[in-house]
Amino acid sequence: MIELVTYILTGVGDVSRAIFDQISFASTISSILLSVIAIIYSIVSGSNGANLYVKTEEVSKQIGETLSDLRDLSTTVEKLEKIPDDIEKHLRELKEQMQRMEKMSEQTSLQLNQEVTPKIDRLSEKVGGLVNGGDSSGARDSKGPRKERETIFRYYISGSSFFGLLMLLGCCYARKKKKKIDLKEMTSKILGEESISILWYLLGYAIASSALGILNVEFEGEKMELWVKEVYNGEGFDLEKESLDFLNKVIGDEGSPEELNSLREQQVKSVKSYFGIEEE
Repeated sequence: MIELVTYILTGVGDVSRAIFDQISFASTISSILLSVIAIIYSIVSGSNGANLYVKTEEVSKQIGETLSDLRDLSTTVEKLEKIPDDIEKHLRELKEQMQRMEKMSEQTSLQLNQEVTPKIDRLSEKVGGLVNGGDSSGARDSKGPRKERETIFRYYISGSSFFGLLMLLGCCYARKKKKKIDLKEMTSKILGEESISILWYLLGYAIASSALGILNVEFEGEKMELWVKEVYNGEGFDLEKESLDFLNKVIGDEGSPEELNSLREQQVKSVKSYFGIEEE
C-alpha cells in the first residue's frame, strides 16, 4: 500500500492517473457499502436495544414487586424470631405456676391428713354411735331407732347443696360399680372445668357424710381418690333413690333460671355417664 501510494503521488503520466481514479472509485464504492452496513447494523442494534429495554423494564417492575414482599418477609422473620423467646417465657411462667399449685396441694393434703382427718374420725365415732343408737364411744347398736336415723338422714339430704347431692349420688354409684372416685376427674367431668374449691368441697362433704354415718369412705390424699366402703340403705331408705329424688326436685324448681336447671340436669347425666349408669 505504501509503494502504491508513493507511486501515485510521485509518478507521472496517464498510468498513475488511472490508478488514482480507480482507487478513488473503489473508495467511493467502499464508503457506500460501509454506509449501508452501518445503517443495517444501526437498525438491528436499535431493535435489540428496544427489546432489551422492554425486558429491563419488566425485570425492574418484578424487582419492585419483590421488594415489598421482601419487606413483609423481613417483618415476618422478625416476628418468628421473637416466638421462641415468648414460648420459653410462657412455659417458664406456666412451670412456676404448676410448681406453686403442686406445693400448695401437697401442703393442703398434709394439713388435712394431720389435722382435719383425725378430728373427723373422732367426730365420726361419736356421731355414728349416737345416730345408730349406741353410746358416745361409737359402738353401733343394730337394734337402734332406725326410723329416727333415717329421719336425720333425710333431713341431712334435704339441707344439702346441689353439689353435695351429686357427691352422694356419685358415692352410691361408686359403691354399686365397686369403683374408686377420682375427685379431680369427677370434678372436671361434672363441671367441665378444673375447680380446686369445688374439689375440696366435694371431699369435705363426703367426709362429713361419712362422719354422720350415711356413708363409709376412705380418702387417699396423694391420689385424691375416695373409696366407698359402705352406703347406708334400709328397708324404707334407699340413699341412691333419696339423693336422685332431691336432685330432680332441685332441677324441677320453677323459681330457678331455665339455663341453670338445664345445666344441673346435664351434670346429673354426667355423673351417671362417669360411672356407667344407664338412663332409665
